[in-house]
Amino acid sequence: MSTINKELSEETIQACIEDGCGTDTKDRVHGNVIKPAREEYMEDDTYYRGRQVLNNIVFYGRHYDNGYDDGYEVAVCHSNTFGAECRDCTFGNDCSSNTFGNSCGGNTFGNGCNNNTFGNNFQYGTVFEGVTLVNIPGSSSVIKYCTILAGTQGTNGNNKLTINFVANKTTPQFAGKNTAGTLKIWNPADMVD
Repeated sequence: MSTINKELSEETIQACIEDGCGTDTKDRVHGNVIKPAREEYMEDDTYYRGRQVLNNIVFYGRHYDNGYDDGYEVAVCHSNTFGAECRDCTFGNDCSSNTFGNSCGGNTFGNGCNNNTFGNNFQYGTVFEGVTLVNIPGSSSVIKYCTILAGTQGTNGNNKLTINFVANKTTPQFAGKNTAGTLKIWNPADMVD
């Protein structure tokens, strides 16, 4: 389900067309598949999943000043797929073709994060801008508090960069390539004496 945050005036749509953002600004956020999330609660020491709730997955757009009071925003985030129980994720501009397993939530993505795969239970992560062609294998346990540094990339769609974060850790994990181009995973506090 894709949404746009406001109705656009005819002048705004025309300005967008002239700026080359497409013939229909509302069509720039499309093809996103978001499976349902359900309310979770405990009652008498029994775990329940109840009614369906909103996923709160947000795609931000770029703001263009068109010389009118309303300006316009274009979010070019399309073809993302979210498994069941994914919620509370925020995406910058131009985030497309990402795939999420089940129970991925509380994550923030910078601009230009494309063609990535996040397995089950990737939670409370931060993915900086320009992260592309990355694979985070899923886990039956929670993989949380992970950060992927800007520009971390795989080679191509057939050779994604796999980052094996450790599940069930309560301390942050960072991943990125060093100056030699080698992937490193670390906790910054471990580097302090």
